[in-house]
Amino acid sequence: MPQPTSFVSSMPDPFPQELVDKIIDEVRHAHCEATLQACSSVCRSWRTRAMHHLVRCFLLDLSDTRHDTIKKIKALPQFIKFKAPPTFPASLVTRVCISCIYKVKIVQEVMCYLHLYPNLRELVLQRVPFSNFSRSKIKTLSKALDRSPPPPLRRLELYNISFIDSEHFLSFIGMSHFSAVTVLKMDTIEYKGKSDWWDLSASVKQDPQFGGPSFATSLSLQEGYQNAGPPIIDIIGALGKFITELKLIIGNDKGFDFDPNLCLSLRRLSLTFDRLSLFALTLLGRLTVLKALTHFSLGVNPFLFWLSNPGARDKAFEGLDHALTPVSQMPSIQEIMVPKLPGAFESLIESRKTGHLVEGDLDDPWAD
Repeated sequence: MPQPTSFVSSMPDPFPQELVDKIIDEVRHAHCEATLQACSSVCRSWRTRAMHHLVRCFLLDLSDTRHDTIKKIKALPQFIKFKAPPTFPASLVTRVCISCIYKVKIVQEVMCYLHLYPNLRELVLQRVPFSNFSRSKIKTLSKALDRSPPPPLRRLELYNISFIDSEHFLSFIGMSHFSAVTVLKMDTIEYKGKSDWWDLSASVKQDPQFGGPSFATSLSLQEGYQNAGPPIIDIIGALGKFITELKLIIGNDKGFDFDPNLCLSLRRLSLTFDRLSLFALTLLGRLTVLKALTHFSLGVNPFLFWLSNPGARDKAFEGLDHALTPVSQMPSIQEIMVPKLPGAFESLIESRKTGHLVEGDLDDPWAD
């Protein structure tokens, strides 16, 4: 975490603060830390914004500690720095990333230190094997957090994490300490002994302006929920009617299913497929049940074998046009974003007639 520089000029800034902030924000988007460090030394009006970007994210990486003792882990410099941060930088941290924790006591201790970051809003957990911890440990963790509650988190991201089963997974997501969370992002989440061979990742969002209980409250009302498949599908099944935005990436659609009827409050939907398979086209045909849908984004792997086969390519685009036409005619639809594939946009003759189709880069169709 960057420390305060030895000298910061107190001379008045000739530029409006809004312009200064805009310039520094652009530097941050360019991922140029050295320039941000330089900006923080210009003058006081530049320093605050620059420091905000320099220290907004704290990474606690405990890789290679799988076989270490708890005492040894707690003596690591990065662990000591995390549990005893300087007050000034800590107040600017809004995102904490915790990676590779293999012992339940360390998970609990780390989570209980989150209160030291008063403006923390985003928590990222990566490579934490909850499936190796007993079910009771989630309750133990929750009680510990009751004594040291974290700040009101808005976003929770889970990567490469395993749980025992659906009940175990939902009990963690549904902890009261996540009651303010409105965005869940998940990738490679598995149940013990059941690998995620569909290669799913998802971002699920609830927009508070549309009402409804929080995700945590919704999950607390789902007692007796029956497992519907992989963790991401369980989240959609349990939270469906309260989800307003959903991004779903499907790496392998064999045996996979997604029912739009579970998410009738969706305003924004992004679906990315490895290929324009019959499953993908059939799923697009189901989207007309989403009466509140305003924005839809379609992503397809651009390096598909059929692109070099004109016949297969034209047939796929014909099927896509047929599937998208009813969606483009929905009264609620404002925009449908389609991928920039050679010849794709020109081939979508019928679905383009409504004027809602646009080409776009679907790496991140809308920021969340």
